[in-house]
Amino acid sequence: RELHINNCINHISRSLANIESDYKTSIFKIDRCLMILKTFIDQFETVGTFVGKRHGSSAFKGQLITLSVNILSLKKVDITIFSNETVGCLRQKVAQECKADATQIRLIFQTKELLKDNVSLS
Repeated sequence: RELHINNCINHISRSLANIESDYKTSIFKIDRCLMILKTFIDQFETVGTFVGKRHGSSAFKGQLITLSVNILSLKKVDITIFSNETVGCLRQKVAQECKADATQIRLIFQTKELLKDNVSLS
């Protein structure tokens, strides 16, 4: 796991070093490495095999939870999200479900609006 991540980081570093001489190729390589890293991390989170911990936190993405969200135009939808993701992540998922801009989504929990996107759900 660490070897794969380190290889991607090394490729990104090399691409950044060459960015002035070959901008288009460097950006393509960086984008590809980031996509591979995201896919790799998503697979570990989805199957629950990633047991590493961030400094001072629980499992990397917490437990998978399903929240019932009441939406004015769509009534009620279930959103699946990791327990220690942020309010901003939840807002993005609700926006995707509503096919709306995330800046237009208001989240209210127990009569209080959730304004800070960087706050963890857990």
